[in-house]
Amino acid sequence: MSERHKWAKYHMDDEERPYYNPTFGGNLKEFIRRMVEDEGFTVTSLFPYYDGRGSCRMKGENAISKDDFESIAYQALNMEHSNIDFKHEKDGYSRTISVMMTGDSYCDMIPINDWTLNHDEPDDIGMLIDEMRNEIMEWSGDKQLVDLVEKLDGHLSDIDAQEKESAEWESNEQTRYDWSE
Repeated sequence: MSERHKWAKYHMDDEERPYYNPTFGGNLKEFIRRMVEDEGFTVTSLFPYYDGRGSCRMKGENAISKDDFESIAYQALNMEHSNIDFKHEKDGYSRTISVMMTGDSYCDMIPINDWTLNHDEPDDIGMLIDEMRNEIMEWSGDKQLVDLVEKLDGHLSDIDAQEKESAEWESNEQTRYDWSE
């Protein structure tokens, strides 16, 4: 087995799958565990992107258990491109992540290339990815990269605040005038 990448903080269980341990599979496994145990979600389905939800690996005869994070991560990476659906237990909203290796180690650190987001609900996935990336980079000693990401996040937060302020101003302008006349 090749030497592990410095950002592969979390590991897959090498005893069960001695010949297949994707570089960042352990990080994906840890992401799924945190979504379920820390964020309050349940995994509702895992399916290949090209086959759709009808090919869910969590239903049927050889179904993967909803709490087997190792197998969920393994199967998600074993398929070329897959999706995992989560449902928030308390609030009832759903999220879908797209799992795919891109070949870029920074992007693949947590191999999620896209996810659903409703602007009326928290971006649980984005926040968890940012939190884990910072944690992994600090653990690996990439302090310069952590500082750069935090600086970029700060700029993005400033831009978001400006856009929100602009939208509120436009909304207030429209309510000041009676346009029906």
